Amino acid sequence: MRIWVTGIGILSPLAPTAASTMERLFAGDRALGPLTLFELAGARSQVAGEIRDLDVRAVAGGEASTWSRTDAMAVLAAREALAQAGLTEQGSDLDLLVGGTTAGMFETEPALAEMASDPTAIAPLPHMLSHPLSATADRMRRAVAPFRSARTVCSACSSSANAIVLGAARIRNGQAERVLAGGADGLCRLTYAGFGALGAMSPEPCRPFDERRRGLTLGEGAAFLVLESSESARQRGAKPLAELRGWALGSEAHHITNPEPSGEAASRLMRRALARAALAPSDVDYVNAHGTATKANDPMEARALARCLSGELDRVFVSSSKGQVGHTLGAAGALEAAITALAIVQQTVPPTAGLE
Repeated sequence: MRIWVTGIGILSPLAPTAASTMERLFAGDRALGPLTLFELAGARSQVAGEIRDLDVRAVAGGEASTWSRTDAMAVLAAREALAQAGLTEQGSDLDLLVGGTTAGMFETEPALAEMASDPTAIAPLPHMLSHPLSATADRMRRAVAPFRSARTVCSACSSSANAIVLGAARIRNGQAERVLAGGADGLCRLTYAGFGALGAMSPEPCRPFDERRRGLTLGEGAAFLVLESSESARQRGAKPLAELRGWALGSEAHHITNPEPSGEAASRLMRRALARAALAPSDVDYVNAHGTATKANDPMEARALARCLSGELDRVFVSSSKGQVGHTLGAAGALEAAITALAIVQQTVPPTAGLE
């Protein structure tokens, strides 16, 4: 059974649609600028990849008091993916898998801080309804389509990548004909302060793989892909954009935040993904790297790619989009999967902005 990508939706700091995001991405534009959503005095970095013109009220309507920025981003990207796949009038035969980590944290952090300092304080209930991680899937079920099932996946920065793999597994196992899989994450104080405490933030826009890199830049966004069996797509007359052919999951258990430095764990997973796809390193032309621009990640990835691709690495193009949109946390895997699929569609290799 083959699994096709038939629809893609992106809401990124660069632009509000997949097509406009790719246009600006290929042009080398960067959407990293001053952090304006909130203030963190003394923070190492004041730079972020923000979605500047997001109007949650316009997306949520009368339910805006219970919605988060994350919810609105997810709904917009999901609608675009379904429209491209020609599934706007359906939903009851679609499964939904949403990866994320922040949900409504940005909206509820002030209320939680108030309650922490004043035990008698009571936050308005509607406002707190945006806080649970599962809230985004709930909003999507009401505002996008009556999905047959909805699942939330949280595994830090791999959340939406894992959502895509779980969606593909459901199709491969005969549990679903088609799924909408991806993720969304909005910026919030907790993640910004947390990465700052790790010393992982760059005081300037990040520079993936550059020898002068100083750390990552956080971003926000959403991306969703419609995955379906080739049989389902043919029956509907849907046009395949790309094929999801292989994948692999693993946990190296090396350290809670630092990657295993030799790259062996990552290389092993890439080799397993190639084996599942029945492909060899010589079949690979492009790698969309995690490319966070931290001191520890980039050399690990370079070593992992060298282990996996060996002599082919000199031929293969490698790039990271984080120098243009930032690290979008739980949405990163889906955003980069969408970018990779559209790079295949357009036969164009995205750049690595900031790399000199």
